[in-house]
Amino acid sequence: MPNLWLAAESGYEFRTKGQWKTLFKVHQRSWIKILKQIMQQYVDNIDGSFIEERQSTIEWNYKNAEEEQGSMFANQLYLQIKHLIGPNAPIELVQGNGFLEVKPI
Repeated sequence: MPNLWLAAESGYEFRTKGQWKTLFKVHQRSWIKILKQIMQQYVDNIDGSFIEERQSTIEWNYKNAEEEQGSMFANQLYLQIKHLIGPNAPIELVQGNGFLEVKPI
């Protein structure tokens, strides 16, 4: 299929033919390291939860945790991150079914 495009990493990686290419690089990754430390506290306290770190995003995954506990702590983590980053930070929080993802806008 000559006009087929594939995208990954929330659209930061793409492929038309051959190798994967980066649409643009996330130069400042210090926010990922900070959020990983915060998320690790939740992993240490919520059985079945884990962190998925990618090139452009970080995700706290609780799909294997007890549902009610995971949802409650996901909301708590969401509010903690929102408070930490402030209203004008160039990142987005995405809550899904069993995960909380943080990615650049």
